[in-house]
Amino acid sequence: MNNITISICLDDIPAEKITKGTNGKRYARICVGEMRQPDKWGNTHTCWMAKEKEEPIRYVGKGKIYQPRPEHQNDFPSNLPNDFPSDLPDKIF
Repeated sequence: MNNITISICLDDIPAEKITKGTNGKRYARICVGEMRQPDKWGNTHTCWMAKEKEEPIRYVGKGKIYQPRPEHQNDFPSNLPNDFPSDLPDKIF
């Protein structure tokens, strides 16, 4: 499963679309969909406010599939010296 990171412009969310839950927190219903083609910044997804039938679509952000950084072990050179310690942990974290 791919993760998608989205940046939402909070200033574009109309006040009437923000509801208060029974827990006292504020919520806004957002829809996310895949774009037909990536934009010039590589965004592949867009998001908009959930709407009623007669309302126009109000776009509030864009995003892309999250690409994790390569494992650190791939960054090591392949020609290590013979005296390189072999008892190092696989992962530091």
